[in-house]
Amino acid sequence: MEHISRDEIMKSLDRILASDEFSSSPNLKKFLSYIIEQKLDGNEAGLKAYSIAIDAFGRSEDFDSQIDPIVRVQAGRLRKDLQDYYEGSGAHDPIRIEVPRGSYKPEFHRQDVHSEGAESTASTQIIVSPSEIKSNLRTAKFVIAGLIGVFAIILCVEIVRHHYFSSEYTKSPFSAKRTDASNTISVVIHGGLEVEDDTDSSDIQFAQEFRQALSRNPSLSVVLTEGHEFSPASDFIIEQSFLGGQSNRIVSLELINGRTNELVWGNTYDRTDNPELVAQAIRDISS
Repeated sequence: MEHISRDEIMKSLDRILASDEFSSSPNLKKFLSYIIEQKLDGNEAGLKAYSIAIDAFGRSEDFDSQIDPIVRVQAGRLRKDLQDYYEGSGAHDPIRIEVPRGSYKPEFHRQDVHSEGAESTASTQIIVSPSEIKSNLRTAKFVIAGLIGVFAIILCVEIVRHHYFSSEYTKSPFSAKRTDASNTISVVIHGGLEVEDDTDSSDIQFAQEFRQALSRNPSLSVVLTEGHEFSPASDFIIEQSFLGGQSNRIVSLELINGRTNELVWGNTYDRTDNPELVAQAIRDISS
């Protein structure tokens, strides 16, 4: 049997007890320390379940292993944690401590640390052939080309989105930038244009003056409608409605984005004694 000194064994025990694998297991620390000390002292009687239960786990002298399995249970945990230790932080420990199944007597062995380290190093070496390098380079080129293509698509989508849905087309049609007639904004006026028996003449007059004022703007194409029907191709829609009685005439104007159905602007005006109302409403929409 190989000779391992007591000092070497006790140093190995200290490393085990200080390891992460045993840091949260006080019972296993007591168990392992007790059986190693008994082994080194030559006390074979101390390596029985009864002695371990009383001396290591503090059980009373009437301890019965057939009723209380604490020693067997802790021995199973000890064997597992020792295995985890030597597979983890204790992989390079020169001394290996084991507790064989069916016994509580620890055994001590030297580990060939240098040869295991060499084997581990050799096993992690990766050899790449020139053909594999060329293949990986080709794959990388395809990936880069694909990413460039995706970026180009995203850029095109952003350009189109900016052109059609930028603030240029979500604000008032008067503030939109135009370079030719093809960019003319079409405005639909509906609501309050029907002539009925109870329609106030001032309502009709305001509606006529308002659409005539809009039509004088060269950037707008004013489309008249009946009721609440309007052209789906309209860029902007102006809804006007009249509220109040004969003595309190209120007009409500709302500017709606025909593309998104978003309310861009809205306001109400008192038409009582307000001859400049049409001009004021045009200025408000244009701002």
